[in-house]
Order: sequence, then C-alpha cells, then structure tokens
Amino acid sequence: MKKNIITSVEITDSHIKVLQSKILKGKTVVCSCDIHSIREHSDEEIEHVLVAVFEDKKILTEDIVLVISRRLAFVKYMRLPSNNDVEIKKMIGLQLVNNMPYSQDEILFKPYILERERSGYTKLLVLIVQKEIVSRYLKLFEKVGIVLSQVTLSSIGILNWFIYQESENRKKIKDAVVLVNIDVLHSEICFCCHDRLFFSRSVNYGSNDLSEGKIESLVEQICLSIDAYKKENMGPDIGRLKIVSDLPQASSFKDRLEDALKIEVAVIAPFTNVLCQKNMHFAGIKNFTGISLAVGLGLILSDIRGLVNFTPQEVHDNKEEKLRRMKWIRTLALFILAFSLLLGIFGLELYQKKLYLEQLKKRINEAAPEVRAAIDKKLIVEVLDKELKSRVFIPDLIDEIYDLTPEMISYRSLFLTGDNVFTAQGFSESGSSVNDLRANMVKSRMFKEVNLQFATRRKLYKAEVIDFKITAVLDDRKQD
Repeated sequence: MKKNIITSVEITDSHIKVLQSKILKGKTVVCSCDIHSIREHSDEEIEHVLVAVFEDKKILTEDIVLVISRRLAFVKYMRLPSNNDVEIKKMIGLQLVNNMPYSQDEILFKPYILERERSGYTKLLVLIVQKEIVSRYLKLFEKVGIVLSQVTLSSIGILNWFIYQESENRKKIKDAVVLVNIDVLHSEICFCCHDRLFFSRSVNYGSNDLSEGKIESLVEQICLSIDAYKKENMGPDIGRLKIVSDLPQASSFKDRLEDALKIEVAVIAPFTNVLCQKNMHFAGIKNFTGISLAVGLGLILSDIRGLVNFTPQEVHDNKEEKLRRMKWIRTLALFILAFSLLLGIFGLELYQKKLYLEQLKKRINEAAPEVRAAIDKKLIVEVLDKELKSRVFIPDLIDEIYDLTPEMISYRSLFLTGDNVFTAQGFSESGSSVNDLRANMVKSRMFKEVNLQFATRRKLYKAEVIDFKITAVLDDRKQD
C-alpha cells in the first residue's frame, strides 16, 4: 500500500466500517469502502472481521484512525477561570472527581478548547472515555498485527465532515449548524460552527426509527439537545439544521423538524461533494440501508495529525521506544556492514597491491638489461659532458668577440690561456671605441673580470691611433 493512504475504522453496535482515501492528482479521493455487520459485538467476532478486512487490503502500517462511538464517551461543557493549559488540566481533574462515576485512573480525558475569554476564563469541552474501552480495541488490533496510534471520537469525524462540506461549498456559515447524523441504531447530534465542535450528544434512535410511530421521540431528543445548548450558552446562535442521511424517509423527518424548531432544515447525503476513485470497491455497502459513513469520510478527507487522540501515553512511549530500539539496531547493522565493507575494501586493496607488486617485479626483471645499458650510456654521456664543459669552444668565442667589437677596432692578437684567461690586443682610431669594447665585454654573459690593461696613443704614419690591451676571464657557467 502507498504511504499516502489513510484508513478509518468505525466500530458501532451493528457494523464495522472501514474507509480509505489517497491523494490522486493533488486531490483527496475515497478509494475503498468496506462494511461488515456484527451481531454479538464480541471480541472474537470483531477480531474475525478485522482479520478478513486487513488481510484483504494488505494493510501494514499506514495511518489508521480508530473511531469510538459517541455513546461510549462523555462530553462535559465547562467554563474555567484560567487561560493556562496546565492549570486548566488540573482544574478539569478536580471537577471530574466530583462529577464522574469513575476515578481518574479509570478514564482518559482530553480538553477541547472553544474560546479563551479576555476576562481570563476559558470555555471548553472535556471529552472523556473509559480506559477499559480504549484498551480493549488496542488489544484487538494488536492481535491483527497493528499498533494503533490514533483513537478519536465519532463527533470529531462529523465535525471534519462538516468542515470539508463548507470548504467544498466555498462559504462559511456564521451561525452554528446542528448536524443530525442518523445511523442504524443510534443518531449523533453535533453543534458545529466553522471549525469547532461546541457540543455533541448520542441518542438511541436511528434509521430504523424514522417511522411515523417513533419519529416523534427522535424529534423530542433533538429539541432537548438544542434547549440544553441554549441554556448553557455553549456557543453561537443556531442558524440551521442538517440531517445527514440518504434515506427517503429523511424528507418527512425534515418537515417534522421544521415544524417543531422553526429553523431551516436540509437533508444531505454523506457522500455529497466527495470524490471517489473510479471503480472503487464498495464491499457490502449495497447490501445495507440506513448506514451513515459521514464519520469515516470526515476523518479520511482531513489531516489526521491534529485529531483529538485518546491513545494512552504509554502506547506512544512504547512506540517511540521501539522506534529508538529499531534505530539503534539499524545503526548497529549499518556499522557492522560498513566495517565489513571496509575490511573487504582493505583486503581487496591488499590483494590488488600484491598483484601490482608482482607485476611490477616482473616488469623490473624484464627491463633490467635495458636499464643497465641505459646506465652505462648515461655514464658515458656524463663523462663526455664534463670533458666538453671544461673546454672552450673557439668558434663560439670568435663569434662573441666579433659581435662585441665596434667598427673602429682592429686586433693584433687574441690569446687564451689554459686557465681561461682571454687577452685581446689591438688598436683603434678612436678612444671611445676602446671604451665601448670594454663595456660590451662587461655586459656579455661569456666574460667576467673584464679589465682594460692599457690604452696609449701613438702615430701611425700620418694618423694617430690608440693601442690597447684588455684581459678577461671566461665564465664557465655561461657556456652551457
């Protein structure tokens, strides 16, 4: 099953109703509807039906909401002198001690805030269920293999169905609306306005009682509920009443209520405005009449994360403990797997390195003769290089002198000693030419320690010339 599937399970005195919804193309649609009748309401009978349903649907751990019928719960309206949630909870506990036939250890209660007044008072409903009832259903589901984490009241399902209908109609009614959800054996009366439930009550009259002889009793119970709502000033004024049923008899019931209450009354079927998947499975629904699915529809068409939840805290604690334990087990398993993987990688690397080393040794042995020959050639080249570097290459020296010599210079002799001392003697018709020659030799990379030994004037025939002598040392570093 996909993760976006939400399942609601409603167990009444006469039937077990299982509905499912999922997201298709961004919209919530009902995808399954199963109804099974029960007679004895025993644990064995309920377990048998749940096994059949859950095995057929292959439901594992999707979001499942169990619905407790309103007739199995208590709803008390209170107005307490505090706006603090902790104080409110303590005050509720003190109030329930004197107003409930059960001890606090035997019940589960949830405050449902209606309004926080500026005066410091808070209006709220206290929703109360016996622990024994919740524990019974939790054990039944555990036998099926499902740990429930959401247990809510049928009134909350009707409220969510009302909110869904308002959103589909794209309008909000300012006054309170009385919803009369008619099921087979019981009917539930809810007072809703916008997104709040202001009061609810269950009466022992259902679709089987919409006959002329019993309809007056149901009308009377509705009138008594409205009178109690008004007397306690529980919420906004009542603007209209809606009968949630798809029975033909609901039309005459509507007329009777309009005469008795003098307010607008409408009949609306549970599946009104509800999208259903094509070829949806409607197991059992065609075989039953007078069954209302508004509670289950309201739950699967809404966000179940914000529901009033009667699941005991120890169930949540156990679930969190199991999740933590599973997390540790997964972490340990991942650690062992990672460690094994590292060992495997390390062993593989060692094996690969061993193979590579053997291949390398083989290649070294194969290349040894060539390496020895290359070493011998290298030694020969080094000897020749050293020998050649210690010698002066005369053509290079002559080319360098030729490039450095000005036009007015004439040489008588060029002499190079064994210790790389170079001597140049000659004459020039201009003294500046001698200086230029010396400057050029200083700049040259081939010479260092350039010295002008002498430069003397003398007459040569009718012209005057300058005899000169320049010495320098050849720079071995610049001959490479």
